[in-house]
Amino acid sequence: MRRLYLLVIMAAVLAVRCAEANQSQGGVQQLESELRNNVAQRTGWKPGDFELRVIGQEALPLSSGPLRFRVLRGPANIVPGMQSFQVSFESEGKDALRAFVRTQIRLFEDVVVLVKPLGRRELVSALDVRLERRELASVSTKPYTRIEDVIGKQTARPIAASEVVTEAVLERPTLIRSGSAITLIYDSDGLHVETSGIAEEAGKAGDFIQVKNAASGKTMRGQVLNERTVKVN
Repeated sequence: MRRLYLLVIMAAVLAVRCAEANQSQGGVQQLESELRNNVAQRTGWKPGDFELRVIGQEALPLSSGPLRFRVLRGPANIVPGMQSFQVSFESEGKDALRAFVRTQIRLFEDVVVLVKPLGRRELVSALDVRLERRELASVSTKPYTRIEDVIGKQTARPIAASEVVTEAVLERPTLIRSGSAITLIYDSDGLHVETSGIAEEAGKAGDFIQVKNAASGKTMRGQVLNERTVKVN
């Protein structure tokens, strides 16, 4: 009889603990949902573009009625990583507890990545890249999110396959190489003259480089217009 009584007590304790665990687990899920809504409203991030998980949350306060959450305060600038929010736990319309809740936020976006390695000063084509979902915390500088923005740009350093293409690894293409034969254009007071020249420096579109008039041998500086033309004064 005594043994049966102990078994009944143990079963009752286990049932209470299971109920508490289920309530706590369900409460954490509701809390995470409330925090996600708050983050989405403040940042403009789409729900499918980020994850939020409560980290190290102690057992939530138990109540006879439903437990509600209200975000009182969060970080001034929400970024991926560890973030803390002050939350009010409310039961039956009354504050049951106010506490700071630690969260882990992960942000994802479709970014441009290489499908094959490229060496330094190679031009990027549409066949070299693709869009891929990546976590932005793993990207050190601003990544490109549109393929059309990288086509025709030049690599500033070697880039490995599957590497995220960022603004730091691409640059404007070099249009004119040192020693290239070019056309020099003079525009002044309605006078337009074209003559042959030699580039003495490499240059990208808009760069000012040193050039030489092939006929006179005179050197001067001019602005690169395209791969064959430099405008001089």
